[in-house]
Amino acid sequence: MTTIVKSSISSIQMTTYAELHLAKGAKVRVQSYALRTWSDGIEVYPETLSGKVKDDMKLMHESVGFEICEAKEDGWIQISKERPATIIELDSEEIYSTLTSYICSEADVIPVPFSVTDEYSRKCESGKFWEYFKNPNRQKIYLEFDGGLIEKILQPGETMNIRQGFWFAMEGGVSMKTTMAGVRVKNKSDAPKKVFVKSYKERW
Repeated sequence: MTTIVKSSISSIQMTTYAELHLAKGAKVRVQSYALRTWSDGIEVYPETLSGKVKDDMKLMHESVGFEICEAKEDGWIQISKERPATIIELDSEEIYSTLTSYICSEADVIPVPFSVTDEYSRKCESGKFWEYFKNPNRQKIYLEFDGGLIEKILQPGETMNIRQGFWFAMEGGVSMKTTMAGVRVKNKSDAPKKVFVKSYKERW
């Protein structure tokens, strides 16, 4: 059963919140600082994290942890930001993204650290660790970041150059190679893959 039956995210757009409608019995993981409002019938409680997951969160500066939203009956939750951000909905089998982009997901999906070399870290200006999502069941994941976003679909074998500092996320199957000006990405899979690029330069 799909636990998130409807969301307010229909396209890439600047927004301050995403509203998710949950079927009875659904459990959704939400970054603790992001949840703002919810309907009657939704029980919200802190998630107990294992030692390893806690250590992973520290690496990714996600030490605030998560809350579980459990739908005792059909209802909704609203996950909000203090300022306009871009929130996207993905159900890819693998996703790589910059730090602190995770905001919410169906309960079986959790971010884990993905380390990059210093060379890539400097070119992408996104820190030593990224977030990696393994999602074989194609559950829904919601990522957010300040500012705008450009979505590019790379066909098999297609490449794209990204200027240093303009970076966000990509689906699995896309490789990276540093260049003088930034990073070149290439779709090495047999299917189209999405790459998401920030519309402003990241500064850490």
